[in-house]
Amino acid sequence: MKILGRSATLVSKGKNKDIYTIGDKRLGFVFTSRISAFDGVVGTTTPKRGELLCECSAMIFTLFEKLNISTHLLQWGSNQMIVRKLVRLPFEFIVRNVLMGSAFKRYTRGEFTLPEGMIGTEYEEFPKPFFEITTKLEKHDRVVDGGEIPSIAREHLSGYQETVIEKAMLRAKETTEKIGFLLKLVFAAAGFVFIDGKLEYGIDEDGNLYVIDSFGPDEFRACTPSSLARTLLNIQDAPDFYDKEFLRRQLRDALKEGREEVVKQVAEELEHRYEIITSALREVIKTIIKTPKALDKLRR
Repeated sequence: MKILGRSATLVSKGKNKDIYTIGDKRLGFVFTSRISAFDGVVGTTTPKRGELLCECSAMIFTLFEKLNISTHLLQWGSNQMIVRKLVRLPFEFIVRNVLMGSAFKRYTRGEFTLPEGMIGTEYEEFPKPFFEITTKLEKHDRVVDGGEIPSIAREHLSGYQETVIEKAMLRAKETTEKIGFLLKLVFAAAGFVFIDGKLEYGIDEDGNLYVIDSFGPDEFRACTPSSLARTLLNIQDAPDFYDKEFLRRQLRDALKEGREEVVKQVAEELEHRYEIITSALREVIKTIIKTPKALDKLRR
């Protein structure tokens, strides 16, 4: 197998992408047409889906690099990506700008308190990005508190000194907060509300931190501002999503035996929505990369 002209050996097939080794220090990603939801592959669409996921992730990672947020991205093209091989932190870092989904359910169960000024309505926007840490390498991901984090980190990063692990975790928290503010601005400039997203990090042999994996419409949720407003006013049941949540909503309403037919029906529309948001983000990100001061204007 060749990935961007380099010989590669298959390591694993994931739900949305295949992973290859390229020598000792590189990995190759091939984003596929597979569609996943609820922890499993539920169907396929055209190869264009893989290209959109790859481009969106690559654009956002390139923006991060421009703003001094290190990522594992080295090269990309079409539906393929070459990245650094790193040691993964055993967590997902969830950044939220809207109270919805599992976060809303946990709030109603009294599992966390909201920032001052919020009333606790589903789809209410946080005054500033709100982030949580979940497990990544357990059978079922769960939110972890500060007390558990050091022991889980030490267990999975036993080859590193404790001070290196502590520094990496602190840097990951700071970086997640920075990314939350950044994406809120970038998505707004593209005509969308950044709802939430999941970030993953890896460290190299010296303990340097990098954003890893991918970050596209399979990893973030976004909607249009007008649909969010209509939802808050109870004019419609939920916002118009331009990410995988669109598919999840369709599947939740379908009988299990009818899921395959539902996927066939919505696959084209799902891909169309991915294309719309990727195109909108492309224009904003190109502007910021070309003229970094454009980001200062967005902050005002």
